[in-house]
Amino acid sequence: MADKKLLSIPAIGKTLQVADVVLVTVAGFLAYYARFSTFLPDSASAYLILFVTVAAANVFHLLKLYDYERITREPMQLQRLGTALLTIAFLTLAVGYLTMTSDMFSRVWVSAWGLISIVLLVAARLFLRFKFRRWQAKGLLTRRIAVVGAGRQGQRVVRHFSETVDPSVVLAGVFDDRRSRVPNQIGDTPIRGTVDDLLKVLESEPVDEVIIALPWSAESRLLELLQKLRSAPVHVRLSPDAIAFRFPHRTSSAMQGVNMLNVFDRPVSEWSSIAKRIEDQVLSVLILLFVAPLALVVALAIKIESRGPIVSRQRRFGFDNEPYDALIFRTHRLEAVHGDAGSAGAPNLQRMTRFGRVLWQAGLDQLPQFFNVLRGEMSIVGPRALARKATAGEFPYEEIVTEYFVRHRIKPGITGWAQVSGCSDETQSRDGIERRIEYDLEYVERWSVWFDLKIMLMTPVAVLFRKGNH
Repeated sequence: MADKKLLSIPAIGKTLQVADVVLVTVAGFLAYYARFSTFLPDSASAYLILFVTVAAANVFHLLKLYDYERITREPMQLQRLGTALLTIAFLTLAVGYLTMTSDMFSRVWVSAWGLISIVLLVAARLFLRFKFRRWQAKGLLTRRIAVVGAGRQGQRVVRHFSETVDPSVVLAGVFDDRRSRVPNQIGDTPIRGTVDDLLKVLESEPVDEVIIALPWSAESRLLELLQKLRSAPVHVRLSPDAIAFRFPHRTSSAMQGVNMLNVFDRPVSEWSSIAKRIEDQVLSVLILLFVAPLALVVALAIKIESRGPIVSRQRRFGFDNEPYDALIFRTHRLEAVHGDAGSAGAPNLQRMTRFGRVLWQAGLDQLPQFFNVLRGEMSIVGPRALARKATAGEFPYEEIVTEYFVRHRIKPGITGWAQVSGCSDETQSRDGIERRIEYDLEYVERWSVWFDLKIMLMTPVAVLFRKGNH
């Protein structure tokens, strides 16, 4: 058999992982030298460098910066890298705030550290991109794959690889013992013989992986094939059954030693939930401090214009369908306030106070919801909270969109992907509701700190130019 290649994606990923941590640490020392003309930091700064280094190692690993697809696709790699750096920044700010040590460090040094880290990490990826192209041109990263099984399952696997534009994957052929019942080729990939023929090919040609593409119901055939390939000097993979092709890009995990396909994960869990909570807490405090003078003026104006409370409570569905009271500045006359409105339609402007209309148009009625965020009932960004009995016309939302409650797998937000994408809260049309929920579900699937920041930056423009979608 041909010699094994010395280069592999996992080895490159591990090397990049070590390099990233080293570069972040080096960036800290370089920034310190630029600020203080010495490479020897004081004890507090040395502890900060150690903390950020450990945080970077863990965040980079947990955000999976070194998976095959993210290493080989620059946009995905840079997006995840940005998310990781923002997470480390939020984590460092939060720790500094909670321990009251942030004033001990030079802001110039920390800012320069962040900028140098970005430059070094991006430069490393540009260099890796250049090397990838050279390695691929020399065939050093090519993975030759043989498929066992020419039936429906095997044909699906071959079509999947053929339609995926990836120059590093080459199909070495398809093999099946049932030669009389299978075609001569699948697309451009030939049927090269039986499994015994495959064993001979493995001795004479470079093949990196063998994928067994048979229905899992064919247990006896699978066990027989696995026994034959047990001694083969290649990776042997068992192709997922048909159901897995309906849920692409899913990972697997082990439970009690048995591998399981992860079909639906909690969108924000483990480290992600910590990152989002830090994001919510830090930004909510900063925003509330910034808007405090405006909020006081709004509260005074509401009190002067009409009798009643300044803030009203509206019952809403929250995370995991748990109800909570959303806080908003009162925009309606006291006798027109309803805490559990069911319609998704536009607010009745006739029942609004004059100042209430201004608040609603400017989106300022939502400001008290930052206290909901601090209480852990909401996030700054997420699917917008809806009334418990929200309807479009006579139909409840859950009857219009069967996946409606999927949006409750994440905390509701003050702003969201649907709102900044042009789906207003006032639509009552079925098409409008379906489109809005589609954006909510997309957010649930795509969540990241980077995505949240993008939505926050888009929100002021969306509020300024918003109009009803019917």
